[in-house]
Amino acid sequence: MKFFIKLISLFLSTLLFILNSQVLSQSIEPVNKKIIHIEKNILPSKNEYLLFISYKIPFSNLVFVKKEEKFFSGLEIEFNLFDKDKIVNRKTASKNVFVDNYNDTKSNDNFLEGFTFFNIDKSNYTILPILHLHNTNSEVILDSIKINLNDFIKADISAPIIIEETKQKCSDSYFFKLTNYGNIIPFASSDYLLLIPVRDTSLKSINIKIEQKGKILFEREATKFYENNLSMNECENIIGISESEGDFPIRYFVIDNFNHKLHEGSAKLIITGSNKKAEFDLNVVWINKPKSLINIEFAVDILNVIEDKNVVTKILQNSKSNLYDALTDYWDKKFPDRKYQFNELMNEFYRRVDYANENFSTLVYKSGAKTDRGKIYIKYGHPDDILRNYSDNKVIEIWIYKNINKQFTFVDNSGLGNYMLEE
Repeated sequence: MKFFIKLISLFLSTLLFILNSQVLSQSIEPVNKKIIHIEKNILPSKNEYLLFISYKIPFSNLVFVKKEEKFFSGLEIEFNLFDKDKIVNRKTASKNVFVDNYNDTKSNDNFLEGFTFFNIDKSNYTILPILHLHNTNSEVILDSIKINLNDFIKADISAPIIIEETKQKCSDSYFFKLTNYGNIIPFASSDYLLLIPVRDTSLKSINIKIEQKGKILFEREATKFYENNLSMNECENIIGISESEGDFPIRYFVIDNFNHKLHEGSAKLIITGSNKKAEFDLNVVWINKPKSLINIEFAVDILNVIEDKNVVTKILQNSKSNLYDALTDYWDKKFPDRKYQFNELMNEFYRRVDYANENFSTLVYKSGAKTDRGKIYIKYGHPDDILRNYSDNKVIEIWIYKNINKQFTFVDNSGLGNYMLEE
C-alpha cells in the first residue's frame, strides 16, 4: 500500500496544475443503488439440491438508534418461496448489530450478513424477499428472485461459488468466506477463488476458460479439488462454506488467480472435462465505485486539475459510448505494470475527487472538486496539518504537507466558505 501512496503522490505532484473555473453541473448518485445484496448458491445433495440465500447490507443502509453507550440496529428479512403462484415455503432471518461509535453507523465497508436455505427438487421457483429494517415502521418488498435449476446445473457441473482467497478461522474451524455481493466478482486489487461443484467424482481435472469482450483472459487446467460434503455456515457475522456431515461426496474444484485481468462487465465461464461442458455467465462489478465516475463527462473534465488541457480535450473527443473506455485507457497508461486490471491510481484519484465534492462545495462551486481547496486536495491528498486563523472578518486556512515540504494558504474573505488560494 505504501508503494501505491508514493506512486500516487509522485504522479499527482509532478503533473501540471491548471486552474479551470468552468462550472460543470453533475448528478452524483450511489453507484450501487441496492439497499441489500442478495446472493443465491446451489449445492448438490443426494436426492435434491440445497438452495442457499444469503444477504449482505452495509451499515450505512441500516437505521441505528443510540442505546446507552452503543448504537443499535438490525433487520428481519422474510423469504417466500413460490412454486408457480403458490407459496410452498417461507423462512425468516433476523439479525442485530451493536457498534461503539457514530462513525461506524455510516460505514460502507462494514456489513450485517446472514443466510437461510431451502430444499428444492424442481426446476423453477420464485423467491420474494421482504425486508424490515429495525428502528423503522416500514417494509420493503425487494425484487423477486427467479430460480431455474438449468441455470445452475449443467452436465452435472454446478454454477461457481465466489469466495475470498484466504480461509477464515472461527472458533476451532476454518472455512471459505463468501464474497456475498449478489453472485458478482468484485472488481478490485484482491484475489478471489471460484469453487466449482462437480457431481462426477471420477473427474481428476477440468479445463477453465474465462472469456470477456471476445477475448480469452484466463485459461487453465484445474487439478486442485476438495472431495467432501460442504455446506454454508455462519460464524461471528461471517458467511462461508465449510465441511459438513453426509455420505454424498461432491468434488469441489478450486480456481485461484482467475480475476487478475478481468475488466468490469459481463464475462463467460467455460468449463470442460472428459465429455462434459458447461457455460455460466459471470459479472464483474466495481463495488463502492467513486461517485465522481457516474458522470463520465465530469470525470474526464476534472482531469484538468492535474493534466494538460489538450490531453483532456482529446479524451472528450471520443463518443459518449467510448468515453469511459478512453478514460480507463488514460489511467492504464499512467500505471501499466500492475498485477490487477483494477487501477489503484485511478481509484485513489476519484476517491479524492469524491472527498473534495463532499467537503469543499460552495455557493459558487457546486462541485467542491472545482474549488481551490478541492484542487489542492486532489493533487496532494489530505494535508498533515491544517492551521486556521480568524482576522479582519476573514478566515485563513494553511495546509501543510511535510513529506513534500509544501504549504498552501487559502483565504475566505466573505465568510461563506469561498476559500481562494493565495499565490
